[in-house]
Amino acid sequence: MLDRLDSIEEKYEELTGQLSDPELLSDQSTYTKIARQHNELGSTTNWDRSSRSIANSKLSIAAYKKQTSCSKTKPMPRCSVSRKLS
Repeated sequence: MLDRLDSIEEKYEELTGQLSDPELLSDQSTYTKIARQHNELGSTTNWDRSSRSIANSKLSIAAYKKQTSCSKTKPMPRCSVSRKLS
C-alpha cells in the first residue's frame, strides 16, 4: 500500500514539474491532460502527506512520553508562583 502511495506522490511531483515548463503552455491539449492528472493525484497526495505527518507526530509524542516516563496515572507537576502580581 505504501509503495503505491509513494509512486502516486512521485508521479504527482513529476507532473508538477511538467506544469512549470513554459513550452507545455504552447500545447493546450497536453497541458489540459497533465493538469487533470495533476489535480486527480493531488487529493491523494495531500491526504497521504497529512496522514504520514499525523502518524509521525503520534510517534514523536509516544517517544517523548517514553523518554520522560510520562504516564496517565502520574499527576502532572504543578508550578507555583513565588512572587505576587501587582
